[in-house]
Amino acid sequence: MLQERCTMTKAQADQLERIKKDQMIEAQQKQDKEAMKANQRSAWMESLEDSSDRKYLKTMTNGIKQEIRLSNHAVIKVRQHQLKHLMEMEYALYEQELDSMGLTFHKDRI
Repeated sequence: MLQERCTMTKAQADQLERIKKDQMIEAQQKQDKEAMKANQRSAWMESLEDSSDRKYLKTMTNGIKQEIRLSNHAVIKVRQHQLKHLMEMEYALYEQELDSMGLTFHKDRI
């Protein structure tokens, strides 16, 4: 009987040990599952940041392109105005020279 009790106690101890191992394995699996979820959330957030950064860069690039286009247009307008002013000054100078010689430009009057 003592032997049965010893065997029974050993069997119970083995069973308790298996239960503890199963609980540890279950806890480890739960921890692994939570870590995997956290990693998935992190990857999702990184992809959101990447897409947000790409969208921001695209918006900024388009804005810069528009600024360059508008500044080029403004530069052309300024150059046209300066050339027009230069042409008017040269015309007045030539007209003055011709006037001093007693000549004039031919103008069609319609």
